[in-house]
Amino acid sequence: MKNVSPNPVTTIENSHISFKEWYEAQSDYDTPPDAPRRSTASKLWHLLPSNVVKVNIDAVWKTSNQRSEIGLVVRNHRGCSIVGASLLCSHNYVVEAEADSVVKGLQIARFMNLKNVIIEGDCQEIIRSLSSPTFTPNWKILPILNRVKFLLPAFDEVLWNWVPREANPVADAMAKFAMVRLCSSDWANTPPTSLLHMLRSDDPLTETCCYSL
Repeated sequence: MKNVSPNPVTTIENSHISFKEWYEAQSDYDTPPDAPRRSTASKLWHLLPSNVVKVNIDAVWKTSNQRSEIGLVVRNHRGCSIVGASLLCSHNYVVEAEADSVVKGLQIARFMNLKNVIIEGDCQEIIRSLSSPTFTPNWKILPILNRVKFLLPAFDEVLWNWVPREANPVADAMAKFAMVRLCSSDWANTPPTSLLHMLRSDDPLTETCCYSL
């Protein structure tokens, strides 16, 4: 083995390639070209590359008062919760709330200086708007999508993944948590006790790697 210092540029490029190859291997290959890649059949957490985090997002919107609640949770490659938030907001349409959940997720990831991120949500329209160059986004969310594009240069890699609602229970619960408490809240490392059972059922490793309640 030659005593040669590694080229940092080559190392970073190889890391990005490995990240993409891993991500594509996790997806079904019968997905149409213009559709978002789907999650695997299992609802349990799949280990990620060590330099990758996943941000699960969701939003709830009420037609009666146009109030919305956004929920998100950031987890590391082992599935351990890093941070989460339940946010009370106001939007004119449900699709705006879902799109804004992407913005909030990226803002938190940027604040934490996370560089390789998977944004995962159950709103197919939003994920397709971000992942498919042939999909025409709803005009109602174009200003929010521009905010997403503004945030992207802060990251080395951002990938988009759609999952069915039943595979996104924690973010959904976080959104509803804001509705119940009628206020925004966030947490770091230790999530609300009411969410522990969801995190542990989603990822059996959670019990041994995360919390000190």
